[in-house]
Amino acid sequence: MKNHLVIAAIALLFLTATNAHAACTRDNISFYLSEGFTQEQITTICTMVTEPAAPPTPATPEPAASIPVAPPAGDNNKDAERYLREVIKGHDVHVEEGFLRYTARVCIPYGRFNDNTEPWPKETCQQVRHKVTLRGMRAKREWVGRSLFQPRQLYLEGQIERELVSDLDDFSSISRRQIIRNLRTEVKAIVPIKENMSPDRLLETLNKIAT
Repeated sequence: MKNHLVIAAIALLFLTATNAHAACTRDNISFYLSEGFTQEQITTICTMVTEPAAPPTPATPEPAASIPVAPPAGDNNKDAERYLREVIKGHDVHVEEGFLRYTARVCIPYGRFNDNTEPWPKETCQQVRHKVTLRGMRAKREWVGRSLFQPRQLYLEGQIERELVSDLDDFSSISRRQIIRNLRTEVKAIVPIKENMSPDRLLETLNKIAT
C-alpha cells in the first residue's frame, strides 16, 4: 500500500512540474522502488527535462562554382565570315573547320613562248574555288604592276588548293594543260576586293583568322 502511495505522489509531481516531460511510467517507478531508490531520487530521475532534439538543419547547398562560359568555338570566325562575304568580290565564302573557302574570278596565264620575253602571252579569267588552310596563312598586299587598271586585290600565301568551276572545252588540249598546271602551281591565291571596300581592314581580318 505504501508503494502505491509513493507512486501516486511521484506521478503527481510529474504533472505539476513546469517543464517536466513524462519520462517514467508507473512500472518504471515500481522498478526503481524495488531497487531501493528513494522517493527523491526517483523524482529527480523521472522529472529530468529532456529537450526534444532539434531537427537537423538542412544543409545549405554550396553555390555552384562560377565558371566563365566561353563563347562557342568559331563565333569570331563567323563574324569574320560575314565581313568577308561583304568585302570579297566572289561568292561561297566560308570560314570553317580550319579553312577559308571562297570562289572568285581569277586570271590564269597560258600560251606559247614568245622569244622568251613573255613566257605566257595569254591569260584566261575563270571562276576558281579556293580552299586555304588557316594554319600558316598569310595575307599580303598585291602591289599594282605595270597596269594601272589592275583590279584591287590582296593575295594569300600558305597551303592552297584550287579547282576550276567550269570546263575548258574551248581551249586546245595543250592550252588546257598549261592553264591547269599554272593554276595549281601558283604559290599565291588572289583575293579580289569589291569597290569602296577597305583593303587595310580586309588584310587585318584575314591575318586575324589565320592560326
